[in-house]
Amino acid sequence: MAHRRNRPEYSPAEVLNLVCQAPVLWPGRTVRLERDSLLDQCTRSTSAQVSVSELYHENSKLSRHQLAELAMTAVDSAALRAEFLVRRAAVARSTGGEIAQTAPWKVLLDGACAGGPDWLYAIELRLVVDRSMFAYEPITGALDLMKQLSGAQVEEFVRALALMDSPMAATGAVVLVVGCFPRHEILLGSRGYRRTMIEAGRVTGEIVRRAEKDGRKTFVRYEFSDRELDQLTEVDGIEQAVIVAIELG
Repeated sequence: MAHRRNRPEYSPAEVLNLVCQAPVLWPGRTVRLERDSLLDQCTRSTSAQVSVSELYHENSKLSRHQLAELAMTAVDSAALRAEFLVRRAAVARSTGGEIAQTAPWKVLLDGACAGGPDWLYAIELRLVVDRSMFAYEPITGALDLMKQLSGAQVEEFVRALALMDSPMAATGAVVLVVGCFPRHEILLGSRGYRRTMIEAGRVTGEIVRRAEKDGRKTFVRYEFSDRELDQLTEVDGIEQAVIVAIELG
């Protein structure tokens, strides 16, 4: 756990009271040296942190005069997404589909992706079973064995996922939902970031729904150690990054 230094423990009522009643400090008089997300929000004038809404949401707003700048207005975006998926499927290699350890998870992913393969335009899936990491191709259902994790890498994987929650409880598999942000930015500019995150949520929800319908326990992790998980997944953490991790029992 991160060192808390002088940060107090807050009750839910105290958090809401702080948000509603905290005074706005004058930056010429007060400078806070310690990092605290709650106080950053309550006293923006003394925070060194950029607001997330300013960084992502404000910059991705869409208006009528911007339409001429967007490729999505000059191309059949549905056809482009479909063409991209077909080309991706054409180069996918199936090296794990016959492996017994992947069989039940492959069936689950096949079912979850069958209803909306277009969701996977800017989303990729990784399946981690035991010490093996596979890339999943939604059109063909191919599983490409990417790498075998060493014992040290497995320990790092567990620590990265359990950053804020309890350690992994499921003994089955973990699905990593990876966002590939430039694919939507080509069509929608900065707003493409929103579309990628929304589609990651749709894919996650469908996987969880299917798993629980089959009687499997699931645990969705949104907070984890990003740099370690991105490194293990072999993505750069900027243009491609792990968005969600789904434990499957």
